[in-house]
Amino acid sequence: TALYRLRAAREVLEVDSHLLRRASDLSDAGLPVLDAIHVAAAEAMSADVLLTVDDVLLRKAARLAHGLHVTLQNPVAWLKAMEEELT
Repeated sequence: TALYRLRAAREVLEVDSHLLRRASDLSDAGLPVLDAIHVAAAEAMSADVLLTVDDVLLRKAARLAHGLHVTLQNPVAWLKAMEEELT
């Protein structure tokens, strides 16, 4: 289920120069610095999706979607999509 997927997502990521370079690129493309680090970390972990309730970040990510290697979604929308997949 969707909740199982959330519980299974427990890994530690080392922040290295590659991740910081990617975050810098994302920041240069318009994401706020901390959001850029968060997105770069999700990409580095090969995440399928990054859940956020930050509507500003969701809108900015939508404009950059072609250049991102992770999908950003609202958690409510994501849970609804997961439920639909199961039915």
